[in-house]
Amino acid sequence: MGILITFFTKNQSTAILASLLVVVPMLFLSGIILPTEFMEPFMQIISSLLPLTVANNILVGLIVKGQLLTELSIELLGLIVFSAAIIIAVLLKKEQ
Repeated sequence: MGILITFFTKNQSTAILASLLVVVPMLFLSGIILPTEFMEPFMQIISSLLPLTVANNILVGLIVKGQLLTELSIELLGLIVFSAAIIIAVLLKKEQ
């Protein structure tokens, strides 16, 4: 997300502000601060699409539940695809 934000901003202060505008709501919606079970169903759907939620689920699975990475392969693949899509989008935009 940082690569995407810094690509579209002109200076450091704008990048910091934009990252705060993205990261802070994502923290609240990811289940790190408040469990997603307490959210409305519509917000749970939005929360499940966020990369921080997927990363949180992977870390909880690995550290707390003791799952193997192979058991979390779908979430890990989703996170890798999301990251690759952002990197490709930035590279394609940079070529234009």
